[in-house]
Amino acid sequence: MTFFRKADVVAHDAHAFPGGIGEGALVRTPDGPRPVERLRPGDRVATRDGGLQPVLAIWCREVSGTLMQADPGLAPVCIEAQAFGVALPLERLRIAPDHKVLLPGYLLDGAQGCVSCLVEIGDLASGAGPVSPEAARRPLRFYTIVFATHQVFCANGLAVESFHVSPCSQRQIAPCLAEEVQRLFPDMDSAPESCARVGYKLVSNARLSPGTP
Repeated sequence: MTFFRKADVVAHDAHAFPGGIGEGALVRTPDGPRPVERLRPGDRVATRDGGLQPVLAIWCREVSGTLMQADPGLAPVCIEAQAFGVALPLERLRIAPDHKVLLPGYLLDGAQGCVSCLVEIGDLASGAGPVSPEAARRPLRFYTIVFATHQVFCANGLAVESFHVSPCSQRQIAPCLAEEVQRLFPDMDSAPESCARVGYKLVSNARLSPGTP
């Protein structure tokens, strides 16, 4: 029997798309946890609300240590194990500061305790502590997953969002990726309702509740 290897994911430049989770993060699949960099189109991922969803595309961008030192905003946020509670996350997670994570409202200042909220992780990063900017000096690859609809899935046990495909996000990604989105979502412009976010409250400029690490 002959086995065919799926094509490697192409590494784009540092500004090819917003957000992303750092290489090495484990994503939940029906075959067990898998490093995000080993996912390929067609693989299935366990999502919070949509069950097992096939990956339509997975994108990668590489940020050099030189770029991160010149622009600290390109460096990842480091979330230590159990920063937000037991198993949240299970292991240290590196994630782009503008990537959104899903957190229970009781962790957030002014949010209702029973409401889960999507927040940019960079808003919660402080100079020290379990959620902090990383002074990265080595190149790092960030990955983002595209599903047929916007989803929340787990990376190292922490709920994070997939890439939100929309006419607006088209303007934030590299031309080659925008062309791929047009091929994958040919009806996007005529059916904007298909680009809806998952049904969670989106909180801007979030802050952790007093007493939260």
